[in-house]
Amino acid sequence: MFLTYAHRHVSLRLEDGQFEFLTVASDQAIPVVAPELVVDDIRHDGRSVLASAIAGELTLPYASYGGESFFGLALRRLFDLSPSFRRTTVHENSIAHGLKAICMSGGGVCWLPRSLVAAELASGALVQASTDPRWILDLDIRLYRAAEGGKSAVAASLWDRARRLATR
Repeated sequence: MFLTYAHRHVSLRLEDGQFEFLTVASDQAIPVVAPELVVDDIRHDGRSVLASAIAGELTLPYASYGGESFFGLALRRLFDLSPSFRRTTVHENSIAHGLKAICMSGGGVCWLPRSLVAAELASGALVQASTDPRWILDLDIRLYRAAEGGKSAVAASLWDRARRLATR
């Protein structure tokens, strides 16, 4: 079994029929940034940097997941459907925790899972770069398992428990 994020527009490249899944929770990837972002020696309020970049007033330093990672593919779809904004990639990492550190240090904007940054948002260590709903990436959290064979009693019990919890 494995637990992972999923998005309707990103294939996990699992062969059809060989795996089954349960959607056990949901999350959102949201644009976050340090409360103040310095670009070209000018201080910007983190809450308005995305709007400034859309208006062409600012090129955002962007912490990217890379183009072929799960989040990179999902965000590419989001960016294609939303107004364009000027950005330059300053750091690339397929691990959200690494990108979170870049954002917290004032290195740029990044889309991070809300569950990962909830404490930092509450404390003010990070802020949302925009609250416009078109910039929010809705995500499922899924538990996968092989559809056939190799099911131990412990694994079957865990799956049944996860199914019961997911349907609440």
